[in-house]
Amino acid sequence: AQSTTASLWALNRCGAGDTVQYTLLAAGAIDPAALSPGGVEIPSYTEAFRPLQPFLAAADLGMAILAGPLAGGTAPVFATALAEHKLLLLGAAHPRLLDLGPSGVTATLQTLSRHGIYQHGAADNRDAPPFLKVTVPHPNAPLTIGFLSATWGLDGNADPRGQLNILADVAGVLPSITTAIEQARRQTELVVVMTAWGQPSDPDPNQARFNAARNLIAAGADVVIGSIPGTTATVNWVQAGEREGLLIVSPGDLISNATTPAFLAYIGVARDTDGAVRVTGFRYLPINPGNGNRGPTPLPDVPNELATLLGDPGRLHAVPSTPPPTKVEVCPAIVLPEAPNIPIPGDFARFYQTFGSDRAQDLINAIALLGLPLESPRRELTGDCRQEVAVLYTERQRLELHPENDWPYRVLGSHLGTVAFRYSYPSEAVRPRTNLDDPATFAHPHFRAFYERYGGLSMFGYPISGALTERDPTTGRDLVVQYFERARFELDPVALAPENPLWQVRLGLLGREVGSLAMNILCPTSIAPAASSSLPATIPALTPTIADIAQRDGGETLAIIFLIVLALAFVITLMAAMYDLYRYAERKAIPGLSRRRNYQAAINDTPSTRTETWQEQLKRITAWRRPASSSESESREDTDLLTTLKSFLFKRHIGKRDSDSATRNRSAWHQPSRSRTHQTQPTELLSAHTTNQRPTNPRTIDQATLRQRTAESRSPDSSNNRAEQEWLDETTSNLFPNRTDHPVDWSDLPPAERERWMQELEPLTETTDTDVPPAERARWQAEIETPAPMVEPDWDRTEPPVSLPANSRATRRLDDTIAEPPQQSSGDDDELLQKLLGIY
Repeated sequence: AQSTTASLWALNRCGAGDTVQYTLLAAGAIDPAALSPGGVEIPSYTEAFRPLQPFLAAADLGMAILAGPLAGGTAPVFATALAEHKLLLLGAAHPRLLDLGPSGVTATLQTLSRHGIYQHGAADNRDAPPFLKVTVPHPNAPLTIGFLSATWGLDGNADPRGQLNILADVAGVLPSITTAIEQARRQTELVVVMTAWGQPSDPDPNQARFNAARNLIAAGADVVIGSIPGTTATVNWVQAGEREGLLIVSPGDLISNATTPAFLAYIGVARDTDGAVRVTGFRYLPINPGNGNRGPTPLPDVPNELATLLGDPGRLHAVPSTPPPTKVEVCPAIVLPEAPNIPIPGDFARFYQTFGSDRAQDLINAIALLGLPLESPRRELTGDCRQEVAVLYTERQRLELHPENDWPYRVLGSHLGTVAFRYSYPSEAVRPRTNLDDPATFAHPHFRAFYERYGGLSMFGYPISGALTERDPTTGRDLVVQYFERARFELDPVALAPENPLWQVRLGLLGREVGSLAMNILCPTSIAPAASSSLPATIPALTPTIADIAQRDGGETLAIIFLIVLALAFVITLMAAMYDLYRYAERKAIPGLSRRRNYQAAINDTPSTRTETWQEQLKRITAWRRPASSSESESREDTDLLTTLKSFLFKRHIGKRDSDSATRNRSAWHQPSRSRTHQTQPTELLSAHTTNQRPTNPRTIDQATLRQRTAESRSPDSSNNRAEQEWLDETTSNLFPNRTDHPVDWSDLPPAERERWMQELEPLTETTDTDVPPAERARWQAEIETPAPMVEPDWDRTEPPVSLPANSRATRRLDDTIAEPPQQSSGDDDELLQKLLGIY
């Protein structure tokens, strides 16, 4: 047989606190005949329940056992008082309900129904439902309960109609009861059975009740609430096969003629994240039963007899006698004033209060030994790396919740002391000092006293180092430290020791220092589930990473690395810019040398018809000097080369220059260039119009002389050719997008064209030649003063008739130019150049 007494300090199973919480209240037996209100203090039944009103309302659902009929003149008033004080679910299967016979049972059922009070266990006929389905409202998730009530016997009363639900006979619990419980188990989330034990005929009544409760739990009951008249009994968990349930043998009487202290039982129920519903534990409020003209009242203190009976010597589960402002939580969270935004929930709160013992501790001890919480609980691997549990990080510890263990081993501290020692002293071996009686085990006498007073082996583990010296980052003084498996003891030998032994030794803030590294050091690799569950004495060495070193050194190393990377990036960017500038200077002349004042920029990039005619003339002249077979290949090579050599700055400069050229209000000097567009008039015909003579066939020109001139014009050593290429063959001119870079010599022009240029340009004057680059001015003077040898035309060659352009207004014929010489403006050749280039 299993004992029916147990200590409540091992009863609650709150878990990590990340669940939906419900609170059910269970009161003892209510005998309406035992209460006779009257007089000044208790004028009515409602006033009789007034002292308990805030405690009865501090639950999601109130339950009690009805131990007498509600019939007669005072019955409706008594039922009204029950409804007003939230006792809305009654177990009506009690032998005293038959005190007035079957008619009394019928009258009771009618009274309860009129006042909205639900019951199970009594009925007018044998077709009563096997259980009562009740829904507990909740804003997040309602809870469905399957409620049953039955009585062990009738205590000599007759039940001719079979109105009461019978629990058991001499053979044990009836099959009808177990069947009803199984059915409720399938259709609801929580099964509650309320029973009147009576006085079984078994020689050992207590063991008989326990055996019946175990059968009920095995059938599917989660909570069993009994009632023994005038008796208060224990609370315990009962294991029945694979199931476990909470047994409240008897909470005493709420209203009766007995004077034995009783209690209101608060039962905690939680819905886990997976939707499963479970019982979390139990709390109680000690009361004096109501009788006569005195209603039930809460007791200010828990009587010693009741505390001993419930196995709660430290009064950990007792509800204070002050009225609760809100619902009574069976698993309340703790909120520390120093960390109001991080509540400590569930079993972690219990550990803060008790350190796993059966008595409450001052919270200042918890702050000194554990520190403030750093964050809400999260799930991580345990220290043995075998399973995932809820973990709470505090300033000085890493707490693991093991719900399968009973107290005091349900919440355990991780080996943060081992982690910190391996991290700070990677070359030192971890050797636990298991002989605690050896005087050399502790580095200082204060360490031994503190160790033995505030938790010992279960709290701090074994010492793993001797006396060490470390610098205090706050004061800068040297400290005497000693590492333990779960802590680091620190002592300032210079400072005066305080009188309170709690502050004579300071615990290191290991949770802040190495909490984030705990899993990397404790579980560097995944360990199979079959591995040993004990933590190894020596943790494998872990090489600190750059981030770890930076965190240990205050971030200085990481800052230096960042500055080095930033400097390298700046140097690389600067070198790339210098190289780009070099390529730009290599391909582009200084912009200031190619600008001229008072020059009207082109409005758009579309050349006029006169410009296209002039381009075709230059192209025809170049065709005489360049072989047809090499023209396209050389042009393509030149274009590819120039495209390849363009740098980023060169392209930006060209883009800016194009924008400036398209601006009407800004003057710009445009160097003349030529294009490979189709000519509108052959060069030979233009020459014929000018001279009125038949030109000589160019094909009869001496090929050696032609090759020599071509070679001279292409020679890279010729300064004149380079200047012509720079001035006449600008590669980035926007006037002629389809141009090809072919240098033009002064000697290449026909005699008539050369003469006309000389007449229009004339020698440069002092007022205009300053705008021309020096090299250009010298070349112009040399070419004007020294005419090149002329090539005799072919007079025998016949040319096809001239076809003039369709738009005669946009094309100017060369014979018109000869017939009507242009009027030259004195001292300024800009207008002449514009006319020459076809720009209006």
